[in-house]
Amino acid sequence: MHRDGHAVAMMTVALVATSGALDGQILLRYSPGIGSVYRMHVWTAATTTVTRGMDGNEVLVVELDGRESLTRRVVSEANGVLAVEMVRDSATVRVRRDGGEWGPAEVPFGRLHRSTVRVDHRLNVLSAPPEAGQLLRGLAGGTEAPLPEPPIDRGQTWTTPLGVRLIDGAIPRVEIEVPEARIGDRLRVDATFVLDSVMTRGGETLAFMTYQGVIVPVTRTVPSDVASSSVTIGGTSDGVLVWSTLWDAYVSGSSHTHVAMRVRVFVYGEEPMTVLALDSDVVSRFQVRP
Repeated sequence: MHRDGHAVAMMTVALVATSGALDGQILLRYSPGIGSVYRMHVWTAATTTVTRGMDGNEVLVVELDGRESLTRRVVSEANGVLAVEMVRDSATVRVRRDGGEWGPAEVPFGRLHRSTVRVDHRLNVLSAPPEAGQLLRGLAGGTEAPLPEPPIDRGQTWTTPLGVRLIDGAIPRVEIEVPEARIGDRLRVDATFVLDSVMTRGGETLAFMTYQGVIVPVTRTVPSDVASSSVTIGGTSDGVLVWSTLWDAYVSGSSHTHVAMRVRVFVYGEEPMTVLALDSDVVSRFQVRP
């Protein structure tokens, strides 16, 4: 974390005494100083299996290994809204198919390598340019995890919509005949969090959180006179996040996201047939460094 003069990032942590709770509750808020800078490194590994054909006799396995470096800087704050500049410093991705040789991936990271987004004190993303999706991976290694609204105790759970942004190329694109049936760059997850533990060392407090969730399913259907096609996308996501009061940020974490896509053809009067199945497991970990 970068500190200069008056720009010192500190998180507002209030310990609220409660009856019978020796350690009290903890209130997490994102309250950095103007000019605070965070540099995040993200590592991603993904394995995708694509099975085609009604007999499932055409199988493709694609592996991906990715590394990213992202920087965010707090530019300004007004009325509880923080303007945060997001920068992608570097990104390298390599892939291999069916156990072959590793090679560089042609990943469409987009033209936008720098953008300003707006968040609130719970790290809810209030506004961001559409092209800035990959830059938002710099909030928590690909996870958009708002902080809980009330103070929380150890062992307490809460639910919140979670955004998961997979690195471009983590899931290979497949050609299918159903319009708008693709896995987007942001998956919505209905997640349940739990505050596992809180540790204090010196002037820093670390909050260790875990979560489990289900990807909100999406189905697209294209009817015709003889048959109809449908695509269903779903899956699960779970992970660990660590919040630091010294860095005023999620400083480390890991996640595992399983994405499943099924393409089915329904011929009227016959049983539905699955003509394509895609299963992808994406594992990411991140760490904030000076």
